[in-house]
Amino acid sequence: MHDGLDELPFGPADLAGIARPVLVLSGDRDRWIPLRVATTMYEAMPNAELAVFPALTHGALWERPDLFANVLADFLLRQPDG
Repeated sequence: MHDGLDELPFGPADLAGIARPVLVLSGDRDRWIPLRVATTMYEAMPNAELAVFPALTHGALWERPDLFANVLADFLLRQPDG
C-alpha cells in the first residue's frame, strides 16, 4: 500500500513565483514522495537546487544525518544572507 504523493497537490505554476532559493531534498528510494515529484518541484522554481541522496528513503535525515547536514550546510552557506 502506498499513501504518498504520486503528484503535486499544486501545479508548477504555483511554485514558479517562489523567488527565494530553495533546496529540494529527495532520497532516490523515497516511497512517499517519488523522485519525479521532487524533480517537478525543482524544475518549477527559478532558484531551486535539487539534492538526491542515493540509496536513501524519505528518512534520509535519520539514515545519513552526516550527509544530510553537509548538503544543507553547503546550501545555506552559499546563500547571500548565509
